[in-house]
Amino acid sequence: MKKIPLNMPYFGEEEIKAATDSIKSTWVVGDGPKCREFEAELAKYLKVKHAFIVTSGTAALDLAVKTAGIKGDIIVPNFTFTATALAATLNNCKPVLVDVQLDTINIDPELIKKNIKDNSKAIIPVDYAGHPCDIDEINQIAKENNLITIQDSAQSIGSEYKDKKIGSLMDLTCFSFHSTKNITSGEGGAITTNNDEYAEKIKIIREKGTDKHKYIGTNKKGYQEAISIGNSYVQSDILAAIVLEQLKKLDKINEMRRKNAEYLNKNLQGVVEIPKIRSYAKTNWSLYCIRVPKEKRDSFISLLSENGVGANVHYCPLHLNKYYKELLNHKKEDFPISNQIFDTLIRLPMYPQLTKEELDHIIESVKQLK
Repeated sequence: MKKIPLNMPYFGEEEIKAATDSIKSTWVVGDGPKCREFEAELAKYLKVKHAFIVTSGTAALDLAVKTAGIKGDIIVPNFTFTATALAATLNNCKPVLVDVQLDTINIDPELIKKNIKDNSKAIIPVDYAGHPCDIDEINQIAKENNLITIQDSAQSIGSEYKDKKIGSLMDLTCFSFHSTKNITSGEGGAITTNNDEYAEKIKIIREKGTDKHKYIGTNKKGYQEAISIGNSYVQSDILAAIVLEQLKKLDKINEMRRKNAEYLNKNLQGVVEIPKIRSYAKTNWSLYCIRVPKEKRDSFISLLSENGVGANVHYCPLHLNKYYKELLNHKKEDFPISNQIFDTLIRLPMYPQLTKEELDHIIESVKQLK
């Protein structure tokens, strides 16, 4: 059997045709007709007032902080990708690292409370592996302390919290359409909000601080003017055309992932520690991670790889990374749960196209580990 990779995009002829048609149209720059069509369909799917496509999930997070005008400390989970904390540092804010919960690997609300100081301005929780964070509790903490909430939902497109789609449940929500995500344009992202004032700011800031959006696709006379700070976050219409086709398949993709995860769970229960899903959550199974004894993690990854099964660690906690060590001067022991997760977690393959034969091979390979 050929090696089973960790991830594989779910593409068909529809995406190829969409990209080709977009190229032939000659409208290939950002904020074009396919961008706006995707934004309308995404907003409808998520039941949110405003949705904007951007160049990446990282860009979405950066844009969210700029839009909210945050100047101060931003609380983020320690066990996350650097993009979450970069949203703070790129905007001259200090990221305040907070440890996570052992079961969901999401930020611990009780530790959020303990880390709120006079200069705290915002919280950026993460939906790890597609599992929604404790939204109600975090929103209540934010309300009591006058903090802005930006949900890093890079991994949770299509996931649900108490039967509501992720995307409208915090002040701003950021998604990623990187090639490793459930739907992808290769590189891409989106930012959503129900706040009309934020929506107007996003239109300006993401187009280099200009009012160009007023003239795109209209017959208005005039010229664009620079009226704010900004950057170039608008996505190419070619990539928007691709992810529009992906969005149409999202429910199917997530259902296929769910069935694969259920099959793995059923057969790996009692063999290794399998993912835990809380009762309020419907995850999109962006990742499938198991946990093994600390002393066996590296040898297990090597043995799985030798057996043709893609396997790896996932996220080196921020406090162990060179940049954040120098920036924040934390000690390793400051984040015991992050350390424990990093020492024991193994990411396994998860994508819609996994066959029963491949799933069985993954299961048997894990069972052979000693």
